[in-house]
Amino acid sequence: MRSIFFSTPAHGHINPTLPIVRELISQGEEVIYYSTIEFKGKIEATGANFKDYNLDISGLDPEELTDYAILYRTLMEASIALIDQLLPEMKELNPDYIVHDSLSPWGKYIAKILDIPAISSISTFALTRPVIFQAEEFRPSIPKLIFEDARHLLKGMAVQYHLGKHYGTGPLDFFDSFTNREKLNIVYTSLELQPYAELFDDSFTFVGPSISMEQQELDFSIDTERPVIYISLGTLLNENIPFYHTCFTAFRHMDVLVILSIGEKIDIRELGEIPANFIVRNKVPQVEVLKYADLFITHGGMNSVHEGLYFAVPLIVIPLTNEQRLVARQVVDNRVGIELTEVSPELLKETSNTVLESPTYSYHAFKMSNALKDAGGYKRAIQAIQAFKDRFLKEGI
Repeated sequence: MRSIFFSTPAHGHINPTLPIVRELISQGEEVIYYSTIEFKGKIEATGANFKDYNLDISGLDPEELTDYAILYRTLMEASIALIDQLLPEMKELNPDYIVHDSLSPWGKYIAKILDIPAISSISTFALTRPVIFQAEEFRPSIPKLIFEDARHLLKGMAVQYHLGKHYGTGPLDFFDSFTNREKLNIVYTSLELQPYAELFDDSFTFVGPSISMEQQELDFSIDTERPVIYISLGTLLNENIPFYHTCFTAFRHMDVLVILSIGEKIDIRELGEIPANFIVRNKVPQVEVLKYADLFITHGGMNSVHEGLYFAVPLIVIPLTNEQRLVARQVVDNRVGIELTEVSPELLKETSNTVLESPTYSYHAFKMSNALKDAGGYKRAIQAIQAFKDRFLKEGI
């Protein structure tokens, strides 16, 4: 059996699929995985056959395109270019089914055009029309979308109309462009964390985080005799030297070990003098560090929050985008952490002490850890894919 994976070229969207791909291949399936060259190594490490999109869509990272109208237009323009390029290849490859990212509408179009069963892989919260309209974090964006960003919105709608007319697929809903719903939608969160979970039907399978437990080496030792604080702003929007200096000031005199991941765009020497109780790296194996952490200070990306809670680590979330603010609200509502909308050394130190010293956050993080593990992870996703194949491939429905 042959499957095609269409990714959105971003770590947070690709990472959850990799354990699934590895498992499918171990079961004898051929997986062909489309992405950009940046991700070739980690994709090929699963055993998948990597295919380059051969189109410059490196600017299509949803964490950077935080303006929804621009993201929508970019997705539609990428789709029209990729569909024309990929359709002949898909006809030749003749896959049994397609798995596409929720922000890869070209995957949904190709599946519809060629009548191939398809699955949507959702690495964020499932953001359907009812969720977007009910979530207060998105309300400020709606007037901006209509009045300030109308040209991007209209351009995207024009491309979407052209696609539907040219390929006979009919129009897709504007809001569905951010979910691209299929007969099976795999969501890498739990019902406990998903906002408005009661609004979703059985086509949505909430599997919790898809985390590989493959052990990775640390190039430093971790002293667990004192609390361990891990700080990371993710792989994007992390060039924030003033924030890192704030962390130095906040924690340099605390009896804690701080592990700080600053991303690969900054030379560590730019930070100046590093306090003795800090370990600073451009990149760390996050899952390994979280096994030791007592507190995780994060931007609120879905992967990071899930990985932290999977290991029962309470959080301080400093969100930068509307999606991250929605994540932060779920963190606060589930009492697994605190949201900070502004940061100073004093506030960061005080908030960290609150989380470290209060048993409430550790207790609820432990409960959420169990809920995420009980959701099943990549093994539950594999079960859902197998049921999908049994129904839509073997029965031909």
